Amino acid sequence: MRACEGGVDLLIHECFPPAAALAAATGLSIERATIALNAAHTSPAAAGKVFGLVRPRMAGLIHTFLSPQVIPLIFSELRAVYDGPVVQTQDLTVFNVTKEAVVARQAQVIDQLPPIAGEQRVDYTPVQPQPPDWWADALIPLGDVEALVAVPTTP
Repeated sequence: MRACEGGVDLLIHECFPPAAALAAATGLSIERATIALNAAHTSPAAAGKVFGLVRPRMAGLIHTFLSPQVIPLIFSELRAVYDGPVVQTQDLTVFNVTKEAVVARQAQVIDQLPPIAGEQRVDYTPVQPQPPDWWADALIPLGDVEALVAVPTTP
């Protein structure tokens, strides 16, 4: 947020699907989906709050599930708190920034085969890194936007 003081043309922010959409798309329980969203990702409402505070000329969402079922749910939650220009990005999204406008488009590329996955040879255990000391002062309180998004619980 401090880096955007004075205005910003383009702000791209990580935005994961709402917990209910994540649960439906992945088969996770709503509780596990809520934990996954809150522990490591940014909800659409939280991304919307950041965009609303910064007010970029163009906002971009990244790291979402690009499915016809999920994208409307992301934008519905985002639009509850942010009404500015926003675009869903994906691989090869290109932004042209000029004084007159910020325009998003998809690059045209030559079709290529996807990479071939290899076999995993080493066990991987993820480790949560410790946040830097300055992080506590930079956190944005989300209490006002969390109330807009009701998380259903299973009986």
